[in-house]
Amino acid sequence: GLLLLVLEIGLSTDVEMLRIIGSRGVLVACFGSCLPIAIGTGLASALGLPVKSAITVGFCLAPTSTGVAINVLQAGKVMNTPIAQLVVAAAVLDDVLALIWLSQLKALNNPTAAAFIIPIVCSLALILIAGSFALFLAPKIITKVILPRVSEPLHQSVVLGLIFATALVMIPLANAVKSPYFLGTFLAGLCFCANAHAVKAWSKHVRGVMAWLLRVFFACSVGFQVPVAELFTTSVIGRGSAFVLCILGKLCTGIFATPRTKDAALVVSFSMACWGEFAFVLATTAKMNHT
Repeated sequence: GLLLLVLEIGLSTDVEMLRIIGSRGVLVACFGSCLPIAIGTGLASALGLPVKSAITVGFCLAPTSTGVAINVLQAGKVMNTPIAQLVVAAAVLDDVLALIWLSQLKALNNPTAAAFIIPIVCSLALILIAGSFALFLAPKIITKVILPRVSEPLHQSVVLGLIFATALVMIPLANAVKSPYFLGTFLAGLCFCANAHAVKAWSKHVRGVMAWLLRVFFACSVGFQVPVAELFTTSVIGRGSAFVLCILGKLCTGIFATPRTKDAALVVSFSMACWGEFAFVLATTAKMNHT
């Protein structure tokens, strides 16, 4: 379910909107990711956690959930406004940063310079190479080489098969070059973001299945991890209340809203403050790595 969600994020990426939003989207994503890391790390250190654990707390409280942010924007009936497009673009970039933080989290288990630098370099190289292929070559190959050889009624089915075939190539490739496999999943979806058949096929055949799988993910994969016996202890409530302050780093992203009005700033702030699935992935990864 989570892999399908990341595929959909790549598939739903509006490249033209990213170009228009430009530096503002990058600023919102970077500011809204790095500031919570700094706040979370500082708070965890102040509460007496070891350095590795403190950094882990910061990483876990950094990602914005694109899916939750979109639901918030839709519920507020502002989805089709320019400010909402800024939030969506920034949230997508924030997800990419979360994938890089995931690689850094794994490196904490073997904290050498190479362990930290190699995943970042490999991730950036993969984004550059696979991203360029996704944006410039993939659309031409699909529309001019593959689809003309297939009868029109089969276009959606063929494109859907290509999406999953690309994911099956990109996921192990990303893992092989020491990048998070979720990054490969995102880039696989990005290859088809400009194809109308892909969007229609995904909505028709996959979105319903994904919705149920995500319910299982949040109810079981997340729910079963909650230590109910320890949930309402003084230590958990106290630290949890302190860590909620990390949301201030997300709320501060409202300063980049345009037009510079209170309403626009609030839309950006509270939409970027949506935590979700990537925060859980980072937390469970940290738990498995004993950090």
